[in-house]
Amino acid sequence: MTEKNKNSGIRSWPSDDCPREKLLKKGPGALSNSELLAIVLRTGTVGVSAIDLARRIVEKFGTFRNMSHNDMRQWKELKGMGPAKTAQIKAALEIGRRFREDEVLSVKQKIASAEDAVAALPEKHEKRQKRN
Repeated sequence: MTEKNKNSGIRSWPSDDCPREKLLKKGPGALSNSELLAIVLRTGTVGVSAIDLARRIVEKFGTFRNMSHNDMRQWKELKGMGPAKTAQIKAALEIGRRFREDEVLSVKQKIASAEDAVAALPEKHEKRQKRN
């Protein structure tokens, strides 16, 4: 690796700007989609940082939902995206999908009456109580 390449990657950034450190310090909500994706990727490729590769992916697919609905051919169109990196992203997307599915199922199981439905929407319940 040349001296120029050593200094052009994420490692040369101030630590507060690095995606992983930013997540640990400020929380995941403070990161862009590209920064979150860069953490999943872990590394870039020769001459391309993980964040730059993540930006290209976000630019190509637009949303995480779109990423999850594409096959290997579309992923291979991105230089640096082989089977390992594609599998990392697809696994992370599947974890998110399952998390959301569990969340939705737990809410559905708890609603057995009108009172349960109102309780599931606390802001509407609070507004109704304030009016009374």
